[in-house]
Amino acid sequence: MGKLTKEEKIEDITRILNHQTDDYLLDKLHTILKASEGKTERELLLESIRRGEEDIKHGRVYTPEQALERINKYFTK
Repeated sequence: MGKLTKEEKIEDITRILNHQTDDYLLDKLHTILKASEGKTERELLLESIRRGEEDIKHGRVYTPEQALERINKYFTK
């Protein structure tokens, strides 16, 4: 797929969201989108890095096996 226009991206995201049934994923996306309102890409990236560092610091990480299991589960729904 080539580079999409902003309108095409919004249309594609809307189509995907309209068929999404995973409440966890929808909650995460909602949180990300609400947090991103009015922020620059750099600010969003820094926030993501900080969250990742906190997750690692507090042991909120998956083993490679757990991550693969979650990915496989997601794509086999």
